[in-house]
Amino acid sequence: SIAGRNLRRGAWLMGALAVGAIAFVGYRLWSSGFEWGKFTASLAGLDPFWLGISLLLVALTYVGRALRWAVMIRPLRPNAPLWPIFQATAIGFTAIVFFGRPGEI
Repeated sequence: SIAGRNLRRGAWLMGALAVGAIAFVGYRLWSSGFEWGKFTASLAGLDPFWLGISLLLVALTYVGRALRWAVMIRPLRPNAPLWPIFQATAIGFTAIVFFGRPGEI
């Protein structure tokens, strides 16, 4: 259908814009004298156990946020499946991590 085609086109456009923004930020970091040696040294020094624990806790915060959204949309959709809500929440909050909040500027 035309609506489905427009939705896919919009999704591709948003994806292309996101890739472009990430490439721009990467270029700015690369050309600004960012000290990649120190950055990679700090990553090499990470303890895998604590990294795993922290990633698990981050994932659990997304589950908590998805549960909160499920409660908030209950009047609109009483038995909304948790997995799609979790996916949308993870995408939304990950975008905030990458791009920040517009009001913070």
